Amino acid sequence: MDTLLPQSKELEEAVLSALLFNPLMMNEVTLSSADFYVIRHRWLYEAMRAVWTRVNTFDFVLVVEELERVGRLEEMGGPAFLVGLLNQVSVSYMAPQYAADLRALATRRALVHAANEIAKLAYDETLTLPDVLTQATLTLRQTETPTQEVLSLGEWAWRAEAEITRRAEQGDHFMVTGLADVDTRLEGFDTQEGTMVLLCGEPGAGKTILWGQIMLALAAQAPGLGLSLEMSGYRMLYRVLSEKTGISALAMRRGKVAEAEYPRLVHAIEELSSLPLHLSTTRLDPEALHTLLYRMKRDEGVLWYGLDYLTLLKGHGKLEKWARAEVLSQDLLQINRDLGLCSLIIHTLNKGGEVAGGKGAQYDADVICTLQNDPHTAPPPHLEAKLLTFQKVRDSETGTGNVSLLKHKKIPRFESAVMGTMNINGNGKHTEMWYQK
Repeated sequence: MDTLLPQSKELEEAVLSALLFNPLMMNEVTLSSADFYVIRHRWLYEAMRAVWTRVNTFDFVLVVEELERVGRLEEMGGPAFLVGLLNQVSVSYMAPQYAADLRALATRRALVHAANEIAKLAYDETLTLPDVLTQATLTLRQTETPTQEVLSLGEWAWRAEAEITRRAEQGDHFMVTGLADVDTRLEGFDTQEGTMVLLCGEPGAGKTILWGQIMLALAAQAPGLGLSLEMSGYRMLYRVLSEKTGISALAMRRGKVAEAEYPRLVHAIEELSSLPLHLSTTRLDPEALHTLLYRMKRDEGVLWYGLDYLTLLKGHGKLEKWARAEVLSQDLLQINRDLGLCSLIIHTLNKGGEVAGGKGAQYDADVICTLQNDPHTAPPPHLEAKLLTFQKVRDSETGTGNVSLLKHKKIPRFESAVMGTMNINGNGKHTEMWYQK
């Protein structure tokens, strides 16, 4: 019965009373109107939020006018109801704690509803067990953010105007990869929109090399965290140092760096030491990753993270492979939104050459690009021709398409490429081929 659902009329009134008494506390609380169980409390919070969005403050008169404008003032008890709240003894500085307790009750209500839905799934014998587990997991995970704000189009428009102004004052928040054609297609990593980029490809295509190279470029612009779950930290660093110095990664692994090359190696290490890039090789589940990223953003100012690769995360082990990839991508999307981080994530393709995880993983990502060999071009002998195919670029003016890259055979490095003619045989005949920009 609804009357038994977790709720507290007194706690809801304490939150509203604190906000009416000190509107500035609106900056300190994170609530949705649906977090309130009592309908008229929900309406009052919506009115407060609407006025706050427009003028960045509110008072008794403005809130009463807003309630009257939307036709709810009399239905919820008139101005006398607000007066009653103002007369309550409520400590305004406790508003954040009141709000946190209120969200906890809302989450408990969401869990009750989720349990009912999961019970229905369990009794539905038309569903396979993997389908039941997948849908049950998704239903349960939705309770982590049980309610989202529902605002009018006008309220969202005012918020958008405030966001545009804030971005204009704070400057550009888009980071670049350092590969000109990739940046043109990608139009930058937006550190404030929780952008999620999936970098896919077959084994051996060079995904990890490109991933590491882009991470170094991003680290030169903003603090970040790299999660290398496929290879050890040493192997990752050998590749990075090889890209920076031209020294063979194999020579470093074998301890056979030439004496003449050591100054370059030391100089590269000094450069890397100055970058605000952190590296972890620990396999985590999404919840532990959320905690780690929260701490890294708070303590180190991290604005982005890279992950190699998606399905090496722990968690959701009872799901089938495709369903697990889908749920993990939803986990990371939620992390990005919760913490305001952008991410570059290596992912795999299924046997059909499509993104593993089906449509769910494809919907979650803002950008999907696939790295593959380009057999139709003839690069110089020390290079390999690659195609980076952008299958999805959300809100892009350039849209989908291919970017040609060149990968060094002996050094883990990619270059932008351009088509031209070169005389490679010394016989005066020029061959059309790709070369480095």
